[in-house]
Amino acid sequence: MTIQITRSADRIAVQTITLLIYGSPGIGKTSIGCTAEAPLLLDFDKGAHRSGFRKDTVQVSSWADVAAMTAEDLAEYKTIVVDTVGRCLDVMAANIIKGNPKMQGYGGALSLQGYGALKSAYATWLGWLTSLGKDVVLIAHDREDKKGDELIFRADIQGSSHGEVFKRADGVAYMHSVNRSTVLDFSPTDRWLGKNPGRFEPLTVPDFTTHRDFLATVIAQAKEALNRLSDEQRIVVDAIDEWNTRATEATNAEEINALVADAAALKPPLGPQVKHIIAARAKELDLKYEGKKGQGRFIDPEPAEAVAE
Repeated sequence: MTIQITRSADRIAVQTITLLIYGSPGIGKTSIGCTAEAPLLLDFDKGAHRSGFRKDTVQVSSWADVAAMTAEDLAEYKTIVVDTVGRCLDVMAANIIKGNPKMQGYGGALSLQGYGALKSAYATWLGWLTSLGKDVVLIAHDREDKKGDELIFRADIQGSSHGEVFKRADGVAYMHSVNRSTVLDFSPTDRWLGKNPGRFEPLTVPDFTTHRDFLATVIAQAKEALNRLSDEQRIVVDAIDEWNTRATEATNAEEINALVADAAALKPPLGPQVKHIIAARAKELDLKYEGKKGQGRFIDPEPAEAVAE
């Protein structure tokens, strides 16, 4: 079978996204998840009845309820809302121990090997959902930690699984109250973690009775931003290829100095890479640099003295 290779200059369109939204109980995390596009709520916490905006729901009692799902079961849904991802991982861990009691460590928790199995199982399940073209919204409660005298807010996810969930999320937002308004903040601060793919300013959460598609709009904007970034990366790759060609064609100090002058106005991320390309070509040509860094110029090597007969 012939493999399909995506070239470095080819665009990879972002079609699905995984978001983690965390905050205190009762702030409206389940409700906001239900404003995503065509959502299916996986209710691990058994708290969906408290949301006035609940959509189709699966009340999960064991991992068997999730494992039995098929692509056909999920066909009419665009977004899978996991409420909460912390409890989801607990249920997944219980299933791992049930299948292999050796994965259980001290006090009934997972062993180190068990945590490895949990990470792998979570990644596989999340990958399956995205392979079906589903967006995934992970809901989590917050947890207060202390850094000196200051409170730090993190997603309440067990053990080393916190890092796995955070790593695999495209966007991470902290949902909290500010002056009687509820705010969704994707930007990381010294008080909470975040990932901001859409470069959003803090978003005021509206009344869902009049903004039933709030999260669907946020997700669409985040995808647009990621795809725009992909286009920008492609432009940079094309430009680097062009500069590589120009540098290869340069054969002396005069031509290299002309490239240096042309590259002077380039900004990151292209500028530093082009400077590296030019410097590497100058080294290949055995050119010497004369003058202060950034103000001098390359000179051709002195011709070798004729060997006396």
